[in-house]
Amino acid sequence: MTTTQKEQISALRANGEGYGAIAAVLNISKNTVKSYCRRNNLTSDMPTMPTQNAIYENRDLLCKHCGRGLTSQSKNNQKTFCTEKCRTTWWNVNRQSNPSHQTACSHCGTEFNTRGNKSRKYCSHPCYIATRFGEGAAGNDHDKRAI
Repeated sequence: MTTTQKEQISALRANGEGYGAIAAVLNISKNTVKSYCRRNNLTSDMPTMPTQNAIYENRDLLCKHCGRGLTSQSKNNQKTFCTEKCRTTWWNVNRQSNPSHQTACSHCGTEFNTRGNKSRKYCSHPCYIATRFGEGAAGNDHDKRAI
């Protein structure tokens, strides 16, 4: 890397340019620019990206339906709606995003609607159990062994 390129990198970093933009302007590798900037402490001129926790703490949590503010929950258990009424109203309006499919139960033949799962075969858990383990298997103790 030439002295001129080093000066240009310093000047571009001072103007707030990123590694990729500098590399494109000077026609050199992005990694070369990044290494030079780190070795010469040119990274502090760039505004730092906020951490994930800072983004989480600073963002406004709003109800998907009405837009009211939500009370902050734990990071892994985010509230999406302010009330149950907002949740049901939003889902009733937005059903087209998750269409239902009419199909027949493989066990009893009953027609039922599946929402979002085209491969569903049974209308209920008892029909699945009856098909899997045989008719009336729910009360059958034939597989228990004496110890």
